[in-house]
Amino acid sequence: NYKLADSYFKKCMDIEGDNIPIIKNYCISLKQQNKIDEVNHLLLLLYKLTKAAPEVTFELANNLILINKKEDAFNIVNKALQNDHESALLNTSMGNVLYEMGKHKESEEYYKKAYTINDHDFQILFRLGYYSLNNQKYNESISYLEKITNNIEKYQNYNQQFHLIYYNIGLSYENLREFDKAEKYYLNAYQLNQNDINILVNLSSTYREKKEFDKAIEFLNKAITLNPKNRVLYNNLGIIYSEIGNHKQSV
Repeated sequence: NYKLADSYFKKCMDIEGDNIPIIKNYCISLKQQNKIDEVNHLLLLLYKLTKAAPEVTFELANNLILINKKEDAFNIVNKALQNDHESALLNTSMGNVLYEMGKHKESEEYYKKAYTINDHDFQILFRLGYYSLNNQKYNESISYLEKITNNIEKYQNYNQQFHLIYYNIGLSYENLREFDKAEKYYLNAYQLNQNDINILVNLSSTYREKKEFDKAIEFLNKAITLNPKNRVLYNNLGIIYSEIGNHKQSV
């Protein structure tokens, strides 16, 4: 009952408006309701009360990104880093801000700095895995991302992103032409999200490389079911039928 909860939080703040635990709990309630502007107001208050504590700066920067105030997010994190440049949390926060600003090279450098301080943080590992994959450093990407999959229970708070982790590892192995390993990770991703067309298409291409054409066709048909107007999918299906000599079906 968010309405009732908010009414009590407001009464508490009327009595004791600088009580940090109350403000934090009120923020949690508002976040769950996706009231990001109200959350921002409270985070700014926390930012002042805690004298820009790293965890509050991190949360405030994330929220500023959500309301499209990326320059403001950059400025508060940059200021905080001047006082605590060895904070893994603040370096991660700057990496996040720069990523959202499209400054990927600079972003990667901050994630790498954060990694030297904390080599088991989910966001750091996820982003560095992503950057390594984009830079075609496939083994490096696998190394970062498998630190997550090898300790998956530890990262349950991020389980909505697990299918992306498995997909990216599979993509790295596919690019390395290690198709058995690519299949393994794509199937893990598929088990978590059966409606992601990229997973389906890449599973199909992996099975095609393995000459398991029935499975390649099966997963392409699943993708077509999800997006029947995608001409690329039909083209890929035609190529497979042509490869197995079913020219009538390929046309």
